[in-house]
Amino acid sequence: MADAVLLLKAHELAERLGIDATQLRLSNGWLQSFKKRNGIRSHTLHGEGGAVEADEVRDARLELQELVAQFTPENVFNFDETALFYRLAPNRTLATTIRKGKKKKKQRLTLAFCCNATVSDKLDPIVIGTAKNPRCFRKGAAIKGKPILYKSSKNAWMTSVIFDEWLHLFNMRMAAANRKVLLLVDNTSCHKILRHLTHVTVHFLPPNMTSAVQPLDAGIIWSFKARYRKYFVRWCLDALEANITRKLNVLEAVQFSIDAWAGVTPTTITNCWVKTRILGEKMLGRTRADTDYIEEVSSNEMEELTAMLSRWEGAVSASEYLAVDEDVPVHEPDVLVDKAAGSDAVSQDEQEEEEEQEPVVQPAIALRHCMELAAFLLQCGEQTDRERRALQTVTALVRETTVKAKRQRTMHDFFTCTTYFFLTESILYESL
Repeated sequence: MADAVLLLKAHELAERLGIDATQLRLSNGWLQSFKKRNGIRSHTLHGEGGAVEADEVRDARLELQELVAQFTPENVFNFDETALFYRLAPNRTLATTIRKGKKKKKQRLTLAFCCNATVSDKLDPIVIGTAKNPRCFRKGAAIKGKPILYKSSKNAWMTSVIFDEWLHLFNMRMAAANRKVLLLVDNTSCHKILRHLTHVTVHFLPPNMTSAVQPLDAGIIWSFKARYRKYFVRWCLDALEANITRKLNVLEAVQFSIDAWAGVTPTTITNCWVKTRILGEKMLGRTRADTDYIEEVSSNEMEELTAMLSRWEGAVSASEYLAVDEDVPVHEPDVLVDKAAGSDAVSQDEQEEEEEQEPVVQPAIALRHCMELAAFLLQCGEQTDRERRALQTVTALVRETTVKAKRQRTMHDFFTCTTYFFLTESILYESL
């Protein structure tokens, strides 16, 4: 076992146990003592290691091909999670800080995605945060009807409860469509099957080789993050230009996530399924019909992100920025860590509110900005009919909201005045 792997695992366990990374003293001396106490030694395989690994991947692919062959391509699904530091700036110092574990849990989310091999089913993602009901959600009204499932957990991790709830809903959906489907998932402790599934066969992927056999891990999630980071960097640059000093909130991060997931193309998803080679030759031909090449991330997306990062002083590269939260834990701890930490242990950071108090944008202010934007585009002389109609649609929506706000305020004032009148009349009557 490599020393780097041991150190990485030690940092991961320390984080799960709530130990401050600054208090760790994982020196080389500590590492050697740990290996000696536990009888860990390094053995050279004389060049066979790569071959063994290749054999294991090949065997895993053959096993999956046999299993997948029992289903039609549209009934083969993959489910996977990823961490997302939703307001992480691309500064090199911040990226280094994240790698060292010096981060606040409230600045991260876990997202879970699911899609099938033909891209006919690209399910709404799960977004997991630390706050049960962030202020910016306005008690759920702000995300009502949005194509996401928002959940919360102490560390923004996927938990067995959240997974069970999603799996139950997924099974009900497949049952309603009378479909028998295969679901490929990571073999992790929180992916538990707690209820009888009538229409879903869950298969746990072999550990340590998911990047080779799992489509979502083969480039689909990478493509999502390329788009999300592009939206976020653009937001930061616009905020800087507009002299906006507040931070991105969870609601905005959720919307960026929705847009980024919608932007992952069918071609990208199909190519990632093809890349894993788990479909078999017969199914491969059926799914390959739409594309003749393999892509992991749209080159245009990467070029746009790189161009934006070039405007950011001291920014990391696009590939570094996308990979910064790649190895961050997304699943609830195993039983051993859970017992050591205590299931009810909650740190001070975790008790804090998810979002700072933000001023609410009043409808009248929004309407004024729409009018100013219309005047700005008109004086520029480059506004097309399509853009003008789009702005008119937005302005009409804001105007409707403004009218509703006035109507609600008028009714409130009426009842307030009426209550005051009756109270006054009652006091006068009693004084007589």
